[in-house]
Amino acid sequence: MTSISKCEDTFCKKYVEKSNKMAKKWVEELYQKDIPKLIEKIDKQLDTKTDLGDEKRSELKKEKKMHEKSIRHWKNKTLRKKKDKKMGRMMFAVCKERYCNPECKHTSFETGKELSESYRKTIRKLSQTLRKGKKNKSVRMFSKKNMMKDFEESFRDIHGNRENVLRDGFYEELPPKKVAYLRKRGAVSGCIKDVKMDPNFG
Repeated sequence: MTSISKCEDTFCKKYVEKSNKMAKKWVEELYQKDIPKLIEKIDKQLDTKTDLGDEKRSELKKEKKMHEKSIRHWKNKTLRKKKDKKMGRMMFAVCKERYCNPECKHTSFETGKELSESYRKTIRKLSQTLRKGKKNKSVRMFSKKNMMKDFEESFRDIHGNRENVLRDGFYEELPPKKVAYLRKRGAVSGCIKDVKMDPNFG
């Protein structure tokens, strides 16, 4: 077994488990507390405010309906299992990209003077995926032009005037203690700038 496949098999397996645990806690809080509170607030507005106007009243009813639908979906075990599997696959891909990727390919840490063409292609595909089914404001935010600009800025922020920002596969500005921690647990790379960006880190 290569060090990369070992990283995927050990480090990423634990990474996904921890991510799922954190996500489950957050989602339960959202659907058991936060969204019911929002529905309660809407009901109160609809019951007590007489000067809302037909348009505002209609908007609030639509919002309430949307929240109630989201709770019903969350309570549906079959749908929840599908979402959990999808989230697990996504977190596994994130882990592989950050911690099992010695050359930090397809990230802003990849060696070079600018974003590689293969990474630009990935960003364009990501933009297309994120824009599907989104409303106007979201579509603008996830446009190819805006996303490319954001990733280019991130690349410049990380690289400055340097082509290579890696030291043995880890971003050179990561604290040595964190690098040692990751290596001990099976990571072969650290394609991440700030430990605060990843709650699973450290």
